[in-house]
Amino acid sequence: MADSASGLKTILLVEDDPQVHELRATWEVQLALPVVIARDVDDALWQLRNAGPFALIIIDIMMTPGDLPGGQRASPLEAGYHLAVHIRDGTLPGCKTPSDVPILFYTAVASASLIEECRSKFGEANVVCKPCEPDRVSRRIREIFDSRCLVVCGAKDDRSILEFLPQLTPFASFEEVSAVAEAIERLKSGEYKLVLVLSVVSADDEQQLRAASRPERLLLNPVCDSQLPSTIARYV
Repeated sequence: MADSASGLKTILLVEDDPQVHELRATWEVQLALPVVIARDVDDALWQLRNAGPFALIIIDIMMTPGDLPGGQRASPLEAGYHLAVHIRDGTLPGCKTPSDVPILFYTAVASASLIEECRSKFGEANVVCKPCEPDRVSRRIREIFDSRCLVVCGAKDDRSILEFLPQLTPFASFEEVSAVAEAIERLKSGEYKLVLVLSVVSADDEQQLRAASRPERLLLNPVCDSQLPSTIARYV
């Protein structure tokens, strides 16, 4: 997950309804994450090019249109959808947020066919229709940010890092194993956002771990210092 300069995951809310803006305070309290508001498509384009990267984008389908790439100016009835498509397709010049960022539609006015198109392209669970309780959106955000992490830690390894990991990443769950072989079996059967290896491993074990996981998300013998929180937050 992308994170802001402060190390916190930041949410971009693209919404022109002031009543929805008032939910920002509720979400920030419930999730302990900052929420930045963009009031129309042009405002969202500015935020995407000048701020971030964002860890999640919440978009209303119907809003004031803006100047999208290629001279496109979508209808107000579907401007948010076209913005989301450009984000996902990576066709926004200068955008600092990666194209695979989670996108959640929070919308009321849209045709049934467009709603289905959003569900098809962005996921059934990522379309929440108004009106609904704000807690429903909060629950979905927690589901999006929920991260499974695998920790390899033997009986003789330094466990000091384990004591504060849950405080650093409230949305992550940590599964602990004591041997590299067990870690490799876990990696074969499930997706993990991060593999944290506290044990000293051989070159062969390291090669197997890199082959079984995403190498850029494998942390070997990390030092418990001030940089570790932001390093972990980059992935979970």
